[in-house]
Amino acid sequence: MKNKIMRGGGKDKGAILAIRRGFGYSEIWDVQQAYQISDKPFAQLIGISDKTLFRIKKSNSRLSSLSGDRLYRLQKIWALANRVFEAPGNALNWLRRKQPGLDNQVPLDLLDTEPGYEQVQTLLNQIEFGVLP
Repeated sequence: MKNKIMRGGGKDKGAILAIRRGFGYSEIWDVQQAYQISDKPFAQLIGISDKTLFRIKKSNSRLSSLSGDRLYRLQKIWALANRVFEAPGNALNWLRRKQPGLDNQVPLDLLDTEPGYEQVQTLLNQIEFGVLP
């Protein structure tokens, strides 16, 4: 993902402004391609319908700040998972498999809510620092 927000993670001073401004389709596409998810489940993950995602693509409009916040959380988890597992393929495999540290839930399935995001982030941080649950 080439997006400047992706590289900066939570430390990017422009993140709040970018979320409020709304992410455009190219930024959405970068995240969707990283996670390798088709339109309908990806749209659901960021809190919009697949029809809305299609309209954003065709009209070059932007996400609302609420959906942009969800996209930003996905960006942060992607960056963290890549740092922890040192390769996009490894990160994607981990995000798509049931994890004992998440009560055998799939991390990707939890990322549509703030509490789920926090659980996935906590587990990734524990793995990164060698503190397994």
